[in-house]
Amino acid sequence: GGEDPLPSEVHAWRGFDVYALTGEPQTSVAVALHAARDTDGGIYLWHEEAWSRFTERLSLIQGGMLAVIAAFGVYMASLGILTRSAAARATAALLGAGFLVLLGEFGYLATIFSLPPWWDLVARTIALTLFASSVFMLERFFLDSERHSASLARATRMLGYAVLAGIPLAFITVSGAALFVRILLAVALLGGAPLVVMAALRGVRPAQLLIP
Repeated sequence: GGEDPLPSEVHAWRGFDVYALTGEPQTSVAVALHAARDTDGGIYLWHEEAWSRFTERLSLIQGGMLAVIAAFGVYMASLGILTRSAAARATAALLGAGFLVLLGEFGYLATIFSLPPWWDLVARTIALTLFASSVFMLERFFLDSERHSASLARATRMLGYAVLAGIPLAFITVSGAALFVRILLAVALLGGAPLVVMAALRGVRPAQLLIP
């Protein structure tokens, strides 16, 4: 017995399809679901109060993360303007792009701009593209490649610009653009980390700032 599940606007949450299921006490309820395509998603049953507490805690955690990144980003941007520090400006760019990535992943970009699903994916891909580009630019500073290796400086600069191709590509194929950006981001992280360590061992001062 019981009514059919209905979409719940009150308990809606980004990334979840939330339905309200009601039934009389001591009554069994059977629900049959049909998926139009293969999906890895699961089905979770929550008590109404437990779901509300979960979403409240999740909002606090997400809000705290965004606030810390935003505050640190503003601080680094101000420091870069006042001291003309290249490191501060590069770090501020990375934090700004990271803030946009989290804003998209948490669903706030879609909520703020009332984006439909396709545009939400495009916006998130663009944010990830900017983040990947900022990683390459930050690596250029910490490797001090302009001074120590012209070829490395040229490579990081070209990759930093090349990854920006993910922005127009996102309007053609979102999945292809996301894959392209993630591959280059993996190159930046997996290839950049050992390069920074080796540069620090060679005595490159900016790289040594990252090594305890």
